[in-house]
Amino acid sequence: MESENHLDEEYQERNFKLLTQTRRGVGMYEELRYNYLKENKQELFSELFFQGKLNEHLAAVEQSARNRLDQIIRCLLVKHPAPDKNAKPLSWAQHMNKMTAAAREIVIQELIYN
Repeated sequence: MESENHLDEEYQERNFKLLTQTRRGVGMYEELRYNYLKENKQELFSELFFQGKLNEHLAAVEQSARNRLDQIIRCLLVKHPAPDKNAKPLSWAQHMNKMTAAAREIVIQELIYN
């Protein structure tokens, strides 16, 4: 009887941990990865969720994506320098938006949908 109570307590504790596991969902890349896993990689999603590692995984993806985005933007700006910010602020903003959009597409393909 005592072992049954112990197993029941472990089961309840595990369920409580799963129910209280909340998504951080603070970053764009976390949200994209979460949705991708949930819709396309259910087995991996379930594995991460039940091991309590989903939030950790999403946070790591977010951090990696941000770092990679910065790296790609720097590389793109070497190949395609931006106009002078003070002389042509609108052209500079347009150029930077294009570089950021291109970098985001690369990051999403590399880190989110793999």
